[in-house]
Amino acid sequence: MRHVFLPWAAAAVLLLGRANASGKTKPGSALQLQVINFNFETVQVTWNSSAYAGINFTFIYKFHTKEEYRPCPDYILQHGYRAGCLLEVQRDGPLYFSIRNGTEPLLTKDLAISTYLKPRSPGALNFQWREEAVTVTCSSLGYNDLQYEIQHKTVFDAEWQSTEAETCNVTIDGLDTEKCYFFRARVKALEFAYGSETYPSDWSEVTYQQRGELRDSCWENSLFPKFILIAGMVSFLTVFLLLLSLWKLHRIKKVLMPSVPDPKFSFLGLFESHQGNFQVSSISLCKLQRDSAIHVSILPQLPSHPGCHVTLSRVPCAGQQVLAGSPC
Repeated sequence: MRHVFLPWAAAAVLLLGRANASGKTKPGSALQLQVINFNFETVQVTWNSSAYAGINFTFIYKFHTKEEYRPCPDYILQHGYRAGCLLEVQRDGPLYFSIRNGTEPLLTKDLAISTYLKPRSPGALNFQWREEAVTVTCSSLGYNDLQYEIQHKTVFDAEWQSTEAETCNVTIDGLDTEKCYFFRARVKALEFAYGSETYPSDWSEVTYQQRGELRDSCWENSLFPKFILIAGMVSFLTVFLLLLSLWKLHRIKKVLMPSVPDPKFSFLGLFESHQGNFQVSSISLCKLQRDSAIHVSILPQLPSHPGCHVTLSRVPCAGQQVLAGSPC
């Protein structure tokens, strides 16, 4: 016996019991069935027994009308109760089965197992590259009226791109051999041959190809360019913030500590005549006094400027008292 989880999706096949001759519904009509034919190898019949909680049903079946019913060889359990049966099959054909509560039949049904076909997933994908195209091949299944779907994408694509063919020999054009591609495949049964109740196969394992070679992954090839991009953006942002901080710091410093004007540009005459020395030399005053033979106090003609005051003091000069100036 097998324990499996049975999701009852909206796509489940609902097979209801037939009404009897009096127009009343049989008790088993409340059972909801899901039938899946796995590649004409195994048929799975499951039922939702929520209306019959705590009851173990019996499943019997046969493949030909002249055969006797046989009990289910492999029940599927759910919460400790029988919820389905797995049957081994070898070819397409009808399936007759009955679900019973003890000896009382709840549901009796016959169906064509091909109607519920789910093909096997393709395996061992082969790739043949030529320039900007690749041909994907795989071993075909042992029956016809199938459609093989190959999907591909790169790490930069948001969605898969599909290419389909009726044989497992699919050519995809317009590829860039420098890029790394993801490939996967599945098989679908054509509706005109099997009906609308079939299931597509599971997707094959993803295969990674670049420059015609098999890769373990495509993510490692995209890691370096992404790292360069992120590192560049972080570096640019860091430099921008640093320059902005320096500019802000300069403005703050200018507000808190304003620059002092240079007196050279405010007292042009002083700097031109005295080279910035505001003190009048006493020796020069003495020489001027001897030459003129006049004992006078000489006050140099200094240019007046608001906020600047010249202080005069008497200094000895050859036994004489003369006036000398001090700088502002």
